[in-house]
Amino acid sequence: MKDTTAAVSLVICLLAGLAGLALAQNPPAVLMRFKPSEVLSDNDVGNADDLASPGRWSKPQVEKHLVLPDRTYRTYTGPRSLSYIGVRPWFEGQRPAEDTIICITYKDEAIRPVCVYTWSGTGKVYGYDLVGFVGGMNDGKWKQAFMLCPKNLIRRRPKAKPANVCWMLFNGGDKIHLDRIQFLKARPELVEKAVRQARAARAASIEALKKGFKHVPWKETTPLGQVDEKFKALGFIPYVRSYTIDVRPKSVPKPEERGARPLKAYATPGEFEPMLAAAYALKDLTFTAAITDLVGPGVLRAGEDVTVRWVESLPLRIGSSWGKSYQVMNCWLRHNAPVAVKAHSSQSWLITVHVPQDARPGTYKGTFTLAAGDQKAAFPVAFRVLPFKLDKADHIARGPYTPGILGDEYIQDLVDHGFNSMSLWASGGIRPKMVAGKCTAYVSDELDAYLGKVKRAGFVRAVQFGGGDRAAGNPNNVAAVCGGGPGTEKFQKAYGEFWQDIRRLEKQHNWPEIICCPFDEPVKSSGKVRNYLICYEIVKKVTPTTKVFCVFMNRAWACKKLGKKADIWSCNGAFAANQAEKLRLIREENIHKLFWTYTGAMACTRPGNARYNTGLLPWHHDADGTYCWAYLWTSGDPFNDLDGSARDWSPVARDVDGKIYSCVGWEGYREGIDDQRYIQTCLRLAGQKNRKDILRELETMKKNVRKGKESPESVRTKGLDDFFFKVDSTVFMDVYRARVVAMILDMLGKK
Repeated sequence: MKDTTAAVSLVICLLAGLAGLALAQNPPAVLMRFKPSEVLSDNDVGNADDLASPGRWSKPQVEKHLVLPDRTYRTYTGPRSLSYIGVRPWFEGQRPAEDTIICITYKDEAIRPVCVYTWSGTGKVYGYDLVGFVGGMNDGKWKQAFMLCPKNLIRRRPKAKPANVCWMLFNGGDKIHLDRIQFLKARPELVEKAVRQARAARAASIEALKKGFKHVPWKETTPLGQVDEKFKALGFIPYVRSYTIDVRPKSVPKPEERGARPLKAYATPGEFEPMLAAAYALKDLTFTAAITDLVGPGVLRAGEDVTVRWVESLPLRIGSSWGKSYQVMNCWLRHNAPVAVKAHSSQSWLITVHVPQDARPGTYKGTFTLAAGDQKAAFPVAFRVLPFKLDKADHIARGPYTPGILGDEYIQDLVDHGFNSMSLWASGGIRPKMVAGKCTAYVSDELDAYLGKVKRAGFVRAVQFGGGDRAAGNPNNVAAVCGGGPGTEKFQKAYGEFWQDIRRLEKQHNWPEIICCPFDEPVKSSGKVRNYLICYEIVKKVTPTTKVFCVFMNRAWACKKLGKKADIWSCNGAFAANQAEKLRLIREENIHKLFWTYTGAMACTRPGNARYNTGLLPWHHDADGTYCWAYLWTSGDPFNDLDGSARDWSPVARDVDGKIYSCVGWEGYREGIDDQRYIQTCLRLAGQKNRKDILRELETMKKNVRKGKESPESVRTKGLDDFFFKVDSTVFMDVYRARVVAMILDMLGKK
C-alpha cells in the first residue's frame, strides 16, 4: 500500500512538472500583440490547421521532449534538411501590393542566428531570398523578431505541394522554438523597429564572433605630424584621394592630400564615374555630406545624376576564405546619412556621377560639402562630359558567377556595371528530366521568363554550369536521372539529348547563347579530366555549334593538354602560358580559342585590384573576357563576413531595410570594364581611320602594363581561393585611361 501511494504521488509530481514545463514554454503576455486590423496572416506554428500541409522534404522536423510537443524546428545547412513552412496568403493574385512586416515569436535557444527566407522565385536558395534572422543569443527567453519583407520578395508558389501558398525557409545550423508567424501591415514605426532590431542583432553577432577570430590590425605608415591651425579650428582634416586607394578607419592623410582640394573627373554619356572625399576627425564628430547640382552646358542633378554614399568599414576575413583572421576594411557603400566618427579616425564618402545618355559635352561645376557641427569644408567639383560614347564591345565577355535567378534590381545593377554575360548553376538553372525515356531540359516558368528578360537587357551569352567539381560524376544531375554515369551508354544518350534540347529551347524562346560547362574545375584530378572530356565529346557530336567552357584555374599545363578540347579557356592564373598557347594555335594550326580570365569580386576586394583584374590585366594578356567570382554567393548575413563557414562571395547584397547596397570594390570592377571599353573604342576608331601610329602606341602600352602579383593564398591553393593579382600602385591605370581618351579625342578632331 505504501509503495502504491508513493508511485501515485510520483506520477502526480511528474504530471505537475510536465504541466509546469508546458506553462513555462508558453510565450509571456508581455510580448507585443496586434489589432486584428493590423494582422494580414496569422500562423500558429503549433497548429497544423493554420499552416500549409508540408510535402516531401518540406515537413518541419519536430522534436518531442517527454510527451509534450515543443514546436522545435531543427534547421541544418544541408540541401535536404532545411525547414520549410507554408503560410496563408493574404493577398489576391501572385504577389502582395505592399511591403509587409514579418513578426516571429520564438524562444531563443540558438547559439547562432537562424536565417529566414521567403520564396519569390529569385535568389540563391532555390528561389528564396533572405529577409532576416531569429535567435543567436541562446538566453532561453521568449522574443519577437521583426523583419521587413519587400513586396517583390514573396509570392504564391504555384507548383509546390501544396500549391499557391507562401513558403518560408529557416536555415542556420541550429534549432529554434517557433510559436507564431505573423505578417503585419508595414507601419513606419514597425519598419523602423525591424531595421533597428536587425542591425543591433548584427552588431552584437559580429562582436561575439570576433572573439573566435584573430584580429590583424591594419598599419598606417603616414604620421599625423603637424596639424595646420585651420584644420584644428575645423575639428577635422578634409582630404581627397583616388577611390582606388583605401581609406581605413585608421588612415591618416598624406600632407599633399590635405585640404578641401578640387574633385575632378570625366566620363562619357551613359558612364558612371566615382570621386572620393574624406575627413580625418581630430575629435569625436558627426558628419553630414551634401552635393549641389553640377552646372555646365546642362545640369547634372544632385540625388539623381550625382549621388553621395558614405563608406562603412567592417571586420572582413583576410587570406583564406575559410580562414579565422580578420581586418577592418572600408567596404559597403551606404546611402547618404549623418555618420558618427571617433577622434583620430578617418571616414570617406564616394561621389558618383552617372552621366545621362543625352548629356551635352563640356565641364560641369558644383560643390561637395562636409559639415560637422557649425564647421564646414567645401570641395569644388569639376566634372567633364566627353564628346563621345563608349563602344559596348560585346565581343569581350563580362559576366558573374551567380547561383540562381536574379531579381530585376540585380539585373539592372549588372547592366549598370557593364556586364553582358550571365551564368546559370545546376541547382538554379536548366535541369534534366526524363520524359518517355528521353532526357529533356526542364525549365521552370520563372527561369524561362528570366532568360528572356536578361536577353532583352543586353546579355548575349550565359554559361550553364553543371555543378562544382564534386559533380564530376554527375554533370548537371544527368547521371542521377538517367541511371548511368560518364562513360556509360545511358549517360552518352541522355547527356546528348539534354544539350540538344537546351539549344532547341534557346532558339525557340530567344534566350542568350547557352554555353556548356559540364562541371567546375575539372583540372583538379585525372578522373575529373576524364569525365570532362567525355562530356565534351558528347556535346560536340550532337550539337557542334555549342561552345564548351573549361576552367583551367592557374594550371599552366591545362591549355596544352585540354586546349583543343575546350572552346573557352577560363583561367585565374598562368595567363602568359594561356596567351602563348592561344597565339600558337592560331599561328601554327589556324585554331581559334577564346581565353577568359576570372577573378574575385566581394566585400574584401580592394577597388584598385578589382579595376586592374578586369581591365588592363586581361587586355595585357589578350583575354577575350572576364568572369568574376561571385555574385550573391553568400552564407548567413551578407553584411557579416564572420558568421558563415567562409567569407561572403558577393560585392552586392540586399540589407534588412530592403535596399540593395554595393561595395567599394564593385566600383573598381566597373572601372576596369570601362577601361576595356575605352581601349576597344580607341582600337575601332584607329582601324577605321588607318591610324597606324595609334595602333602601334596601343600595342606598346599593352605590353608595358604593370605586372601584378598573384595573391599568396591563390599560389598556396593552386588557384582555388583569393584568385586575383595585386598591384602596389594604382596611379598608372588613370594615366593609361587619360592617354586613351587623348587618342580618341585626337581622332575625332576634338580637344
